[in-house]
Amino acid sequence: LPRAAAPRPAPAPAGNAQRSFPFTVDDQEYQGTLEFDDGSVRLQRLPQDIVPLAIHHDMGPIVHTYQSIVALPVRMLVRLETTEPEEFEFDIVAY
Repeated sequence: LPRAAAPRPAPAPAGNAQRSFPFTVDDQEYQGTLEFDDGSVRLQRLPQDIVPLAIHHDMGPIVHTYQSIVALPVRMLVRLETTEPEEFEFDIVAY
């Protein structure tokens, strides 16, 4: 299976912006674009020759650290990271 290899991007810009990043699949370089909008991030459509279905784009933007965007079959994962702890309404949930 092909696997996308990309460097860890710089911190997200404040406000609305787009940031392109290079990534490699099967020794061929491509460009991806992340779209930032007031705390959310969305992965724009990747080239159809490496990602036939646009599920990663149709997923929409993510806004929480527990959400992710997945682009298959190149196995690209986009997720948010923060240096500030998130505050939750509950300390623990047990079943």
